[in-house]
Amino acid sequence: MVNLKQYHEKLKTALVVLSGFLFMASAVLGAENGRFVAIQVEGVQSAQITVRPFEGARVKKPLIINERLFGSEELRLNIPEHLLPGEFYLNLNFRVNGKSKLYSTVHTFFAGNENFKMKIKPGIRPNKDILEFTGDYENTTYQQFKNEAENRKQKIILLEQLLSQYDYRDASVLGEADIEYKKRIAEFNDWTADQTAKHSSLYVSNLFCFQYLHPVNHFQSEDEKRHRKIEHYFDHINLNDTVLLRSRHFNHFMVEYVNLFTHLASTSDERDSLYVEAAKFACKITLNGHLKTHNWIMDYFLEGMDFYGIGHGPFVLQKHMRKAKDDKNKTSLFTRGKN
Repeated sequence: MVNLKQYHEKLKTALVVLSGFLFMASAVLGAENGRFVAIQVEGVQSAQITVRPFEGARVKKPLIINERLFGSEELRLNIPEHLLPGEFYLNLNFRVNGKSKLYSTVHTFFAGNENFKMKIKPGIRPNKDILEFTGDYENTTYQQFKNEAENRKQKIILLEQLLSQYDYRDASVLGEADIEYKKRIAEFNDWTADQTAKHSSLYVSNLFCFQYLHPVNHFQSEDEKRHRKIEHYFDHINLNDTVLLRSRHFNHFMVEYVNLFTHLASTSDERDSLYVEAAKFACKITLNGHLKTHNWIMDYFLEGMDFYGIGHGPFVLQKHMRKAKDDKNKTSLFTRGKN
């Protein structure tokens, strides 16, 4: 006769062992195939979510498109290994209730070595959304770093305003302010380097370099200041670190660089000429960096030249190419420039 009590105990033990095995197997498979992010939207009746990875300025093919959620349902987003680590774009469309209009909001988030949960509490007014992360280090660390960096920059900004706007250029107060300014700049850049080393296991630590502050000699002319900044613009960027390209930060970095050249242009011809000069210098600097970084920057400028209709630009850049002409798109652009 079967002892039902013993049977149930054995069955219970077997189920526990099996569930443990399945959990470990899924964890192993998850580690091999990438990571996942659990996304939950609170306080809405329904939501649609689209997520895309970044590649510098480009938003690549979506991982999901208009995935629907109802109420407090949870979406599990699987991120393939080849996209990690990186930054991701999330577009959220939602309705608060059945009668409300469709609202839209945009966020970015980082994904690295851990699975985590992201809870979004959208607000109807712009920039009023609340994001909460559980089991996450990348996004939490980056936000803490960004907040502290902004606080540290406040006094530096005040000193810059004093140095640039003070009427009496020979006043002793100006010299004292300049000494303090240089000190604060050095301290900030040292702090940034320390934070990069402290969080080196995280993807976001690679992006801290974009907070670097270029010291300015306020006793030079504006033209001299600009030339010095251009000359040293790439000094603090590791051009062999290709994970920098997986974030919009690199694109913002390049936009600011181009503006150093073109912001004084008064005509389209002047702008085009300065744009080509910016491209020549950047492509020359990146020749010694990683090929992927160099090609990304070549693409950035070639697409810009195509947009502005700078026909001679691609031809000028040819001598700064490094194995890039094998790409069909680049070849067509170079051919167009020659013609």
